[in-house]
Amino acid sequence: MTPPSAPPAPEQTPYLEWLHSDFGEPAGVRHPISETVGNVQLCQDCHMPHSTGGGVMIDRPSPPQGTTKDHFSQHHFVGGNIMLLNILQDNLQALGVTASAAKITDTRKRAADLLQQQSATLTMTEGAIRGDNLFATIGVQNLAGHKLPTGFPSRRAWLHVVLRDGAGAAVFESGGWQADGRIVGDDGDEKMLHEPHYELITRPDQVQIYESIMQNSDGQVTHTLLRAAGYIKDNRLLPRGFDKKTAAPDILVRGEAAADGNFIGGSDLVTYQIPIGGHTGPFTITAELLYATISYSFMQDLDNDAALPLVGRFVRYYDKADKTPVTMAAVTGQLR
Repeated sequence: MTPPSAPPAPEQTPYLEWLHSDFGEPAGVRHPISETVGNVQLCQDCHMPHSTGGGVMIDRPSPPQGTTKDHFSQHHFVGGNIMLLNILQDNLQALGVTASAAKITDTRKRAADLLQQQSATLTMTEGAIRGDNLFATIGVQNLAGHKLPTGFPSRRAWLHVVLRDGAGAAVFESGGWQADGRIVGDDGDEKMLHEPHYELITRPDQVQIYESIMQNSDGQVTHTLLRAAGYIKDNRLLPRGFDKKTAAPDILVRGEAAADGNFIGGSDLVTYQIPIGGHTGPFTITAELLYATISYSFMQDLDNDAALPLVGRFVRYYDKADKTPVTMAAVTGQLR
């Protein structure tokens, strides 16, 4: 039976997430598609950025009464799916791709810019050494007008945190990754379960992963859309102004993050308590917010259907692709 708390599983809800944030339009208000009014920020503002320079004629040919505009919206339609761009570029001929390698490279650069310059920031809001433990709190800010990551439920972002002592030796690492796409310590990758949401991390095998994880009608983790009956976890970073308590069922926070008072619209705080006995400072702590389009556990689930020709073909392309995650943001601090 479907767990009582699990609604039907919507595949993608960026519009509803945007509407429930400070970026969205107030109820009953609709602005012209070409205008940004008040606090409203339209999808086009990020994904179809304005041209610069002014003096633009948007009609060709222009009528006699035509006037120049200060901009036009560029048809970049850029998102965060760098993995697929890598696969396309690696298999241009096999896939019959008509775009040139140079055009794909340009699109990948724009996607990287969106992810690295316009999506998130990190801060280190607190750091202290008390006894044999080092404490540091990492703040994650979502700059996007929807949950981060958004879109298809294979995407994930996570905190990779490393502490080094005065000699440069690694004392602690959470969120390390491997070349095959696995996150070290992730229960989803290692056990086909799901990694919990954390307010406090004390062990290397605890990783803060921002993701949506589906469950089937028996309450078990699934990555297959047609088997999904709801979400067992959804702690994707919320857009600014998103109220967890008043969100509609399709965009609710699921799992431990729902009760986390530091997981709010626009940001999250994660505290790390790291044993440092036997090590001397000064200690350097580095935090990165990493992003991957496709999770390792999603691909493991997909591989079960690799006997199907098209599925098997994609799995082969993915296996050969570079799975290095994108570093969306980073921060470094030092404690003595």
